[in-house]
Amino acid sequence: MVANADGSEARKVAARKASMTYYAGAYSIVRWSPDGQRITALVSTADPSGQTDGLVEIDAATSRENPMPGRRWPGISDFSWLPDGSGLLLAAKDKSTAPIQLWIVIYPGGAVRRLTNDLGSYVSASVSADGRTIASVQRNLASSLWVGAANSPDNARQVTSGTFDGMKGVEWTPDGRIIYTRNHSGNWDLFVADADGGNVRQLTFDGHDHGLPAVCDSGRAVVYSTNSDGIDHLWKLDLQSGTSTKLTNGLGENGPACQGTGQWVMHNGQVAGGSSYIFKTPISGGAPVRVSDRISTGAGPIISLDGRHALFASLDKNGTIVGVMVSTVTGAQEGDEIKLADTLSDSVHGVRWTPDGRSLAAMDIRSGTPNLWSGIFADGPAKQLTHFTSGVVWDFAWSPDGKSIAFARGTDQSDAVLFTSAK
Repeated sequence: MVANADGSEARKVAARKASMTYYAGAYSIVRWSPDGQRITALVSTADPSGQTDGLVEIDAATSRENPMPGRRWPGISDFSWLPDGSGLLLAAKDKSTAPIQLWIVIYPGGAVRRLTNDLGSYVSASVSADGRTIASVQRNLASSLWVGAANSPDNARQVTSGTFDGMKGVEWTPDGRIIYTRNHSGNWDLFVADADGGNVRQLTFDGHDHGLPAVCDSGRAVVYSTNSDGIDHLWKLDLQSGTSTKLTNGLGENGPACQGTGQWVMHNGQVAGGSSYIFKTPISGGAPVRVSDRISTGAGPIISLDGRHALFASLDKNGTIVGVMVSTVTGAQEGDEIKLADTLSDSVHGVRWTPDGRSLAAMDIRSGTPNLWSGIFADGPAKQLTHFTSGVVWDFAWSPDGKSIAFARGTDQSDAVLFTSAK
């Protein structure tokens, strides 16, 4: 953050305040107003209605902070002031599951005017100096389920044709069905289908965003994360009765993981101050227990096939992301920190144990295109398992018997887009 050109001490103080708060996690984007009198900042806070994002303005002379006029949003990706200070251009979504669109918020009145209305997401917002041209990056995503033999994953075939199938998670049940996420009507829900894509059935109907399913309790239940009260918590869906019950109620939980007949769900859990750690919660419900004192920085733990070990991402003393293995029973760290390959792709939700339980696999971009590799450690032997030449894989999972593999596979395309007003 840089103070305005006049270098006034008050503005330097305001700038330092905004910068320090940003690094503490409260502010994620800050912008100067055109007149240089205010700093505008994006603030995200928990909200039962899901309207988590809003803007605040900080007076540069006094450091006084006030909410900006206008509504709150389920998500703001970017914003810019109009050059004349009459409003702001927002890249935001009006529903938690909706694509990000462009909006004008009038200042100081707060009235909202929508500029775009399509299936693409506009993830940035920039206005030219004369106010006549808007530039944005339009991102278009797609995903379908592909299933094939585990020993021949390149020959997997497409079994569903939804727009976003599996993008937020794919899991197998013990009887060979697939649990996956789908955004079928402007809402992320859980679905189940046979391995060939037949007998599709919707599992959740509450109108909230669902993701990262984990099959638990010998296939009798699915644990997933949802933001029904404005914060992600874990819920358990009984596959026989269709009843959902809330498992956690802390400051924010996600990334559930289960294994076999185990009676615990391991997951990320946020604590006061904003850091996340690995916890385990009884599948029957009850108080969560912290597993490790190491901060968790990833999507959640990966439990070994025998249920005895869990791997999760953390930071070493230099701030580098490393893998940490702990006992699922005692929480004690097992072995040294594991340096991960620099080429791991961030398009996939997590890492999986290979069917033989001897290695870990993830999507890696060392071949130029995201492909599945086993041996993801920086210093260990690696083996390329797929040879895709295009597209991305959002998630993948081997069947419990190790004979099949499912991919959520699709595209992630971005284009620079200009909107120009008539002179």
